[in-house]
This record gives sequence, C-alpha cells and structure tokens, in this order.
Amino acid sequence: MSSVIQRKSGATIVWSDIGRVPSHARGEIFTIAGRAFCVSGRSGNIAALGPQGFFSNDTRFLSGLRLLVNGVDPEVVDAASIDADEAVFFLRSRAIEQDEYAEPGLVVRLHRYQGPTLHEDIIIENRTGRVVTVTVELQVRVDFADVFDVRRAGPATESLIGARRTNGDLVFSYSSNGFERATEIATSKDAATEGNRLVFTPRLDPNQRWKTCVDIVPIVDGSPMPIERSCTTGHHPHEVTTAPRQLAHPPRLRSSADALEHLWARSLTDLAALEIEMDGHRSYAAGIPWFVTLFGRDSIITSIEAMLLDQEAALGTAQLLANLQGTRTDPSVSEEPGKILHEVRLGKRSLPHDRMSLYYGAVDTTPLWCMLLSKLHRWGADPARLRALLPNLRAAVDWIRRGLETGDGFLTYRGDVTRLTNQGWKDSGDSMVDGQGRQLEQPIAVVEAQGYAVAALRSAARLEIELGEPVRAAPLRVEADELQQRIDDRFWRNDLGTFAMAIGKDGWVADTVSSNPGHLLWAEAVRPERAAAVARSLISDEMWSGWGIRTLIRDHPAYHPVSYHRGSVWPHDTMLAIAGLVSYGHFDEALTLVGGLLAASPHFSYELPELFSGISSNEVPHPVGYPTSSSPQAWAAAVPIYMTEQLLGIRPNLPAGRVEVAPRLPDGIELELDGLRLGDGVLSLRAEGRRAQFLEVPPGIDVVVR
Repeated sequence: MSSVIQRKSGATIVWSDIGRVPSHARGEIFTIAGRAFCVSGRSGNIAALGPQGFFSNDTRFLSGLRLLVNGVDPEVVDAASIDADEAVFFLRSRAIEQDEYAEPGLVVRLHRYQGPTLHEDIIIENRTGRVVTVTVELQVRVDFADVFDVRRAGPATESLIGARRTNGDLVFSYSSNGFERATEIATSKDAATEGNRLVFTPRLDPNQRWKTCVDIVPIVDGSPMPIERSCTTGHHPHEVTTAPRQLAHPPRLRSSADALEHLWARSLTDLAALEIEMDGHRSYAAGIPWFVTLFGRDSIITSIEAMLLDQEAALGTAQLLANLQGTRTDPSVSEEPGKILHEVRLGKRSLPHDRMSLYYGAVDTTPLWCMLLSKLHRWGADPARLRALLPNLRAAVDWIRRGLETGDGFLTYRGDVTRLTNQGWKDSGDSMVDGQGRQLEQPIAVVEAQGYAVAALRSAARLEIELGEPVRAAPLRVEADELQQRIDDRFWRNDLGTFAMAIGKDGWVADTVSSNPGHLLWAEAVRPERAAAVARSLISDEMWSGWGIRTLIRDHPAYHPVSYHRGSVWPHDTMLAIAGLVSYGHFDEALTLVGGLLAASPHFSYELPELFSGISSNEVPHPVGYPTSSSPQAWAAAVPIYMTEQLLGIRPNLPAGRVEVAPRLPDGIELELDGLRLGDGVLSLRAEGRRAQFLEVPPGIDVVVR
C-alpha cells in the first residue's frame, strides 16, 4: 500500500515508490579510511592538476598517477566503488603486435584498497590469442601540498627534494622549517625507474595474466604510515595493522519506504568510512575531500544525529573536544577559555609543524557541545565519564555567559579575515545579508546560535542536577528563559512571520527569511505560539524546493540557488528542522520535509550530499547538484539515522529507566528496527502509523508508547 503526501505546489510524493529513479554516475571515484583518502578519475588516474590526489593528515602525498600501456592511456570500460575503502577500475588497451582492426586485446584491471597507505593491484590479461610483450608505465607526481592549497586550486608553494631509489623503492621527500614529509612507492615486481616513472615489460603468453602490486606509503617526520594490505611488505618493515573498527552489530532497519531502507544502509557505510580516531577516542571526520579531520560543529551535530547508532563515537567526540577546549586568549586562532574548537589541521600550514593546528573560530560549537553532553546522558552514556567532563561543561557555560554579557545579551562574533569571516554554520563570506541583500556589518548575532545557547544552559542545568551540584541548576534555567525571551523580543518579525536570520552592528536586523529558525525549533527555544508560524514559513513555496528547505527564501534579492548558503538545500539543515517540528508536534509539516529528502535521495545514489541546488522540483525532474559538495559528508550521512529516530519518536531517559516511543508514520508505511542497543539489552520494534509493536525490550527499562 502506498502513502501519498500532498506537496504545497500540488505535486505528490508517493513514499513507497520513492527510490525507483536511476542515479547519476559519479565523475570521480573516492576511497577513504580514517584520515587518509584518495580522489581519482574513472580511469584510476590521478590528475596532476586539480583537486585529485592521495591525501593523509591534510597533506597530498600523491598529486599525479598515470598508467600507460604500450605508451598510451588505456580505454575506460567501467569503474565502481565497492566499499568506502575499496574501488575497482576496468580498462582495455591494444597490444603493439595486435591487428589494428581487432578488439583491443589487453584487459586491464586496477584494484584499489584504501588504508593509512594506498594499495594498488595492477592486473593485465592477454586476450589477443598470441604472445605479446607489454610496456607498462606508471608515472608518479608528488607535491606535498596542504589541503587548503589544493582546495583553492593553488600550486605547491615550495619545490620538493627529488626522487631517489631506496632499497629498490622510489622515495620522494620534502623538508622545510621542521615540516618533513615523504612518499614511498614500493612494487612487488622489479621495475626500471626514470625520474618519476616506473616501467615494467612483461612478456605474456595467450590468456596469461600478469600482476604487480604498488604501495604508496606516506612518511611523516620519518615515520611511515602502517600498511594494512600489501604484497610488497618484504621490501620494508612497516607494521601491518588491522582494518578500522566498525560496529559489530548495528541496528537493522526494514521499511516499506524503499528510499529510507537504502539510505540507512548507505549511512552505515559512510559513517564507518568517516570514522576517525585520535588519542584513543573515536569520532567522525566532517567529509571528503576537504574536511577529513575533527570539526567541532560537524562532528558534534553528526554525533547527535547518529546517537541511535553509536553512542560510543558520540562520547569520543565529546571527550576529544573537551581535551582540546580553549584555555587561554589567543586572537590569532580565536581561542578563548572554555571555548570549543572549530577544526583541527595537520598539514603544511599547521603551526607548530610537529603538532596539531587548532582553530576556534566558531560561535556555536560551545553550546552545541553542551547539547551533545545532555543527549549522551539521556541515552545512557557512562555517568562516571560524563561526570569527569563537568569541569569542561562549567568552563563552556562560563564562556557562553561571558559572550552574552559582552554581546548585548546575545552570542556574537567578529570574523577572522584570514580564516572565516562568518562563524556560524553558514560560514561563507557572503551568507549574512539583510532584506535588501546587503552584507551585515559585524559584530553579528546569528539566531540559531542564540537557540543553541538556550538549549546549552538548560542542558547544563539538567546535568548539574543529575551528576553535579543541583544548586547550580536554578540560575542556569533562569538565564535560559531570559535569553529565550530576548530572542523573541529582538529576532521575531511579524512582517516576516518568522524569526530574522541575524542581527548585525548597532542592532541592525537582517529582515531575511531563512532556514535558520528551523534550528530554533530544534533547540526548543521558541514559544509554542510562534512554532506554528515558523512551521508555515519553512514549508512555504518560497522556502521549500520540493527536495528540502532552502537556506534563503527564493524571492530574496541575494537568492542564488547554486550558491553555498544563499538558496541551496543542505540535508542536515532540513533534518534539524524536521526534528524541531516533531518536538513541537507539527507532524504533517515534518513528514512533508521527510518525503522531500527521500524523494531526492535516489538521484544521489542514496548518499545525501553536503548540499545541492535550491532549484525547485516544479522546474526540474531531479535535484540539481552543487559543484564542490562533499560526499560522503558526515552530518548529511547521519540524516537517515536521525530521521529514523524522529519517525519512531524514540525519546530515551535511561538514567530514569524509561524510553518513550511515539511513531509518526504516514498511513500504510511500515518501519521495523531491530537490535537497537539500550542499556544492557536491545530494543526491537515494528511501527505503522502511530502504532508500535515491541518485539524485544531491554531488561530493567520501562518502554512505553506515547
């Protein structure tokens, strides 16, 4: 049975049919494992110019890779990503001895395995029917460029020290001002080397297969990265490690809404691929290709969205960010005592070169971190580990309080011209505009950060009652209520029917309709009587594209559907609005937005991208992508997990021994979730409409339908 949701534009979404549209082929192939990743073309080659390459720890260790067979580029037959860390490329080429009118008789296959190092199997089969000698040439280029330079399409800023042979392997090295990096190219078969070229000349009988393995090994400050898969390890004594950790028994989802089931499966794969480990704690990198590192905002929101799947990674995120919390005032990196950082970098631009570069330029990461701790507590995280973070929580709250005192009652930022001009989640330089399209002057108070601050103060109050000193809770609650009232007084606009996006210098209000008020709902920082108006604004024809919520209203002077933050659609942005609508009981609007994301998903191979165009579904039959969108990207990859949590209405309070379930599914749609770990047991349930049937409940926990 199909369930139909009516769009405001008059078109319809049939949930059980969503997912039957063929996806578009990717132009590039990605592999990723931890902080290392590779971007190549569909031939397997890495273009020497452009954003492709093999990257690790914010440095490009391989900027060019080209395979030639008998002096020419093989013809591309097909290419596929088998998994996040594995890809295969099928090619064919002509043998020199072959009749020019015959089909190319050399079948070429590249099999790529991603780990901390890059492993390539090169396999050539002779299907010419005769004996042939093949010249196989591998051209390699290395520039050790910082990921920021690559992103900006800039050349390598310094020249590298030339290639050399070491124990039969080819080694490129670079050293400057204490920054030492090298790339080692090891092969399982001997090759002639000429500069940056490796040349093999196998002689193949009819139907014979020839294979060589190539390991590309990053070396940081003299220490090579560990090899996980290799047939060249006899050449060097590098340690062989096991594959990155993945959840042994993740929850299983089945649904009559095909797209949701496909999205769930892809989400598990992508989140595992984006998992990183630092100092023994697991977390999520923000996304590839440019953000394979710990990000305050992205890693926190991803952890909140994915809590149903993996509480341990969320706790690791909280712990890592606490360990790196600001302790001093350093304007050069926007550090302040108690502030949670924006990002960690390890590339050439990092200072000092032998350590992490920490940057704190974000106004919202600190309150978001407080919100993460509160959700961890409700989901049953180890109370002892949370209690150990209370000093960090109090430092974060003190930072919020100081910001409110100095910012005319709001959290404000002054941009860093060398890094980020805008320091909310819409951090592009042109995102903060008033109703006439003019850029706001700083200092700027973005509305969503104020909502996060309300939620942070309330979260801290709850945690003080449960884990700390209850006497601290009362003033925090009062301050949260007062801030919520100030938001209503200063940001609410009757003429817009929603909250303004931001307030700039001298109290200048950005009378702009945007997606930001959806975050206020998510933070539960809106008076109930305002929530209905915000809901109407979010699903208006001007805001909703049919696939998701636009970041900026369509009739705004600064609207640009293919811009980063002035009219595009961000799946996580829409998802947070969905969660906010659910919390205020606006289920029809929430389901409309869910249906839009599900309808968009097959056009992206069920891998929701970082963002896509705001062009309406009434104008084009499929969502239009954004040229430099990260994919996979963490807070987009986690959307299906959070979507499932919201559709089932799962609200745990494990310290109180209680879990509420409040399904809100369209009529006729079924959803079954098996193996959700809660406490010392698992919860399995089947839901349809507003009904739920429990198949298994964890011992000692009261599970009720609300």
